[in-house]
Amino acid sequence: MKKASDNQPNKSTTSKPDSTENPTGPAHRTSKKKGRTPSQRRRVQLAYALLTLIAVSLFILLVLLPRPDSRDLTGREKIDGREDSPEMGTEGATEGEESRQIEPGPLTALPSSDGSETTGTDADDPSAMAGESEKRPKKRPEGYGDETLSEEYTSEEEKLDLHPLEKITEPPAGRGKLYLVIDDVGYNLEQLDNYLDLPIPMTFALLPGLEFSRAAQEQIARSGDEMILHQPIEPLGDEDPGPGALYVGMQPEEMRKIVNKNLDQLPRVIGVNNHMGSKGTANPELMEALFSVLKGRQLYFLDSRTTADTVGNTVAEKLGMPFSERNVFLDNIEDPLEIELALSSALEVARSQGYAVMIGHVWSRELASTLSLWYGKIEDRGYEFVHLSSFFAEEHVYAGNGN
Repeated sequence: MKKASDNQPNKSTTSKPDSTENPTGPAHRTSKKKGRTPSQRRRVQLAYALLTLIAVSLFILLVLLPRPDSRDLTGREKIDGREDSPEMGTEGATEGEESRQIEPGPLTALPSSDGSETTGTDADDPSAMAGESEKRPKKRPEGYGDETLSEEYTSEEEKLDLHPLEKITEPPAGRGKLYLVIDDVGYNLEQLDNYLDLPIPMTFALLPGLEFSRAAQEQIARSGDEMILHQPIEPLGDEDPGPGALYVGMQPEEMRKIVNKNLDQLPRVIGVNNHMGSKGTANPELMEALFSVLKGRQLYFLDSRTTADTVGNTVAEKLGMPFSERNVFLDNIEDPLEIELALSSALEVARSQGYAVMIGHVWSRELASTLSLWYGKIEDRGYEFVHLSSFFAEEHVYAGNGN
């Protein structure tokens, strides 16, 4: 028989082994992990430090690296994204000239380009502006009106591009009369002050039935300038021409009554021109009714030419009354460069036919400032600003043909 002691395990041989002898024991793994962590952290820190050093070095190189000046790239000045070389002279100039001059082309009527009438330009017939848009630059030169534009890098050609009135050609003897008409007066008096402050003879066209029409009349009279009635007439579009307007289809008696009422409001006016009116001025019945009143009151008519289809001259000649027509709109585009180009066109007309009838608008601050800047130089070159009434006092002006 086996003894009970034989079934008992031998404690000396089956005792739990020492953990130090078991390489895979938990205690061994723990100690190994703790021994590896500091080394990994040091490597990560060294990597970050190295990346930071590289980034700082690159930044310093970018800052210190010399960059070429744009002016060093070429000996030519660059304006508006183009290079001006001696071969790219201004139109009409020849190589070797000390001064170069822009010669504007022949003048044509200039209404708005969208075919609709506006109070801004009073022009709504696209056919009345054919040809003139081709003379105008498509983009305003960079730096125009910017006092920071350096004269050192601006050539004579570029100065003419920026200011086409810089070189003004003298008119022939006996020519160069400038008749300036300012439309749309009556909405307020502040706009009017911008023009009354200018020492330029001009004729103001007053709209009837507005809040400040009568007050503007008295203010203009005190200044010594002249005024005419700015008679609203039906446009081609659906825009409202304002109070006291004439419409195609009205009875002649009704039209005469409206015109007389408008003139009675403004008794100091000495003539009439049309406000809008591209539809009405092309209608003989309407123009005959209007002119019959003007002839009875001994008033002249200035056709603003908002359409090439106007019958104003034909009807005026038929009735035998004083008549003339506009040559240039000055502020179709309310921009200093565009206004200077329009003034240049007016001077061209005055040189060729002896005079130019110009129309601007009282709301255009740019026109007032441009006139203030250039009128002295224009007069110094031999041109003369005169009231429109003197045009009709000239012996060569006769009924039905202002030319």
